[in-house]
Amino acid sequence: STFPWSAESNADAEYNGQSTIELHDAGQSIDYSFTISDAVQHGYASVDLSFASGETPADYVDFSQYSHLRFTAKCSPSNV
Repeated sequence: STFPWSAESNADAEYNGQSTIELHDAGQSIDYSFTISDAVQHGYASVDLSFASGETPADYVDFSQYSHLRFTAKCSPSNV
């Protein structure tokens, strides 16, 4: 990527859920596996992307000059 980025995974544990997510790689691409549990009504697992070179708002990447951003996803199994 031309822009600095990082990935962070989250799941429903804070709501006493049992969904899991494991981030295997977040170098050149993002590779993760997850399982959604029905232990809570709206179980979830997510990967958040941050485009920043640091922790302050001044470090965030400014995408305001763009009208579109494109991401490519490859799923396995390919049923999504």
